[in-house]
Amino acid sequence: MAGNTANIRIRMDADLKEHGHKKGESYCKPNNVVKKEKLLFKRNHRVTNIRKNDLNQTISEIGNRKPGFIDVEDLNVSEMMKYRGL
Repeated sequence: MAGNTANIRIRMDADLKEHGHKKGESYCKPNNVVKKEKLLFKRNHRVTNIRKNDLNQTISEIGNRKPGFIDVEDLNVSEMMKYRGL
């Protein structure tokens, strides 16, 4: 039984050396994982930029409509509730 365990350990060590997952004592990500993470980061960044661009274009479109100003009114709702009849 002890011989089987030693063989398994030797094979595992050989796999780690072959695939390069381990550098010294710390774990190192495989290159395919690093590539996929970079690809995911690029795609997320692109989607974020598309969203920001759409938001900015929408705001510009609303601001450039005629009349060319936006009026913001502050309503005193509590006072309006007192005078419902008006």
